[in-house]
Amino acid sequence: MNNRIERLATNILRLATSPFTFVGHLPFIVSSTQNEFPRIASRQNYWRGKLKKDKFMKTLMMKTFTTVAVFCFAVVAAQAGGEDSLKTKTYRNDFKIVGNASSLEIKVRGSVKVNEADTEVTAITPGGYLTIRKTTFGNKKELTISSNDAGQLSYEFYDNRTQINFEPEGRKWLADVLLDVIHSTGVAAEDRVKRFYRKGGVDAVIDEIEEINSSSGKGEYFSFLLETNGLSEAGLSKIALAIGRDIPSSSTRGELLREYDYKFFSNSKSAAAYFEAVNNIPSSSESAYTLRHALQKHKLETSTKIALLDAVDHIPSSSERGSVLRLYNRQFDKDQRIQDKYFDVVDDIPSSSERGSVLRDLIRDQSLEPYTFSKVLSSVRHIPSSSEQGEVLKYAIDNSSQLSNELFGELASTISRIASSSTQGEVLKFAIIEKEPTPSQLVPLIKAVQSIASSSTQGEVLRAASAKMRNDPQLSDLVFETVTRIPSSSEQGNVLLTFMKDGNVHPDFLMRVIVASEHIASSSSRGDVLVKVAEVMPRNDTFRKAVSEAASKIPSSSEYRRVMEKLY
Repeated sequence: MNNRIERLATNILRLATSPFTFVGHLPFIVSSTQNEFPRIASRQNYWRGKLKKDKFMKTLMMKTFTTVAVFCFAVVAAQAGGEDSLKTKTYRNDFKIVGNASSLEIKVRGSVKVNEADTEVTAITPGGYLTIRKTTFGNKKELTISSNDAGQLSYEFYDNRTQINFEPEGRKWLADVLLDVIHSTGVAAEDRVKRFYRKGGVDAVIDEIEEINSSSGKGEYFSFLLETNGLSEAGLSKIALAIGRDIPSSSTRGELLREYDYKFFSNSKSAAAYFEAVNNIPSSSESAYTLRHALQKHKLETSTKIALLDAVDHIPSSSERGSVLRLYNRQFDKDQRIQDKYFDVVDDIPSSSERGSVLRDLIRDQSLEPYTFSKVLSSVRHIPSSSEQGEVLKYAIDNSSQLSNELFGELASTISRIASSSTQGEVLKFAIIEKEPTPSQLVPLIKAVQSIASSSTQGEVLRAASAKMRNDPQLSDLVFETVTRIPSSSEQGNVLLTFMKDGNVHPDFLMRVIVASEHIASSSSRGDVLVKVAEVMPRNDTFRKAVSEAASKIPSSSEYRRVMEKLY
């Protein structure tokens, strides 16, 4: 409790140094004092030994509150009725510029105006001041220009701690150093922007900004320039490009672009320049933040989206690129030229997981047209990670409605290029089971099984698809060609056994099983298949003869006998 009171008193005293801040916080302070003191009174332990301290704190706070409140209102009233020639932002900045043999220190409180020649200070906000201290080879000169409540200026000039008259030495020294001060700090930015704009428009102001040394100073100049009324489309474009080129600080560039985005997005030309400026921001986080800001606040024209996507492509960080593209997906454009650019940008993301995340987000938010679905498949083929490829493909399959035979062919081709056998198998099983493809759509998927390196995975897919394949005459040749190409005898046998699992097999298909069994190298696996055929086949001489002939080709006599015993 004591800590809370002490913090509150400290904050009141701190706010006393800034009248406007204090006035803005008055409601909070009143509320805090009203809330804290009843709680103190309700705690008996504070009435036992600590009450004295609390009473002291209460008295201190109330006196401070009253004194500072009266002072603040007096200052506000005086400033409201005083000089109004400088109705600008109020500045409070300290600067120190150190060179090889000299240093320059500047303190600014308030807004400053200078003459046309940049040799004299003509006005400072009432109550403000400008202090300039320059040291050269140990020789120190200091000048403070103060503005009273009426805006009248007074001067204190020191040469090596000795005060001397401002006239004429101080004035001459000020004329010598003032332009350096201006270029080092951005002091008098508003007044000078207006002056240069009157003389030469946007180009003249930008030329002068190039002379300013600090990012914050440049930012002040650009800010005042952007607040100028009547800026043309070409002028706004020049300003955007200059922000991206002339300011060293990433954060200052980003802040300016975001604060004045409504200006730049007033036309497509300056909007494109805006994104070109973002291209030049070194910081990934600042670039991405600025692009997300634009996407959240503006519905971009088709022509502008190319510029935005180009800016995304310049962001070094994969995660930051992904964060912008996922937001862009809400404004995904069906224009094929823009789609081509979008997928080029996705393909350039170094991180497989970010690519996958962006594509899944796109699939979820959009009803993909055939062209877009095809572009997604093409992009998947460029993802280095097999697992990410698989996740995106399953997501695409699950979220697509009707896929044409052509797209099923592209899908199968994409699956065939996945490096991981297990991932190939997962996606093929998912496509066959979840999408219920037609026989013509199954053809490319079955062909894709042949590209799987793992025999066990080939077997898994064919077993999973057995119910869809075994009774379709269109698929018989391809199915048995695929089975006989499996390197593993046991997997060949297991697939053929699965075809006959429930006994409901078309006679023609069953005859193909008998023929396929002859390609199995393992006697035991071949025997298992023929025994199962003997169980489910029609009881006629044609099948008995076919099974008997196949059994006779088994190298193992014991396996031959096992089949024949089952047959008769």
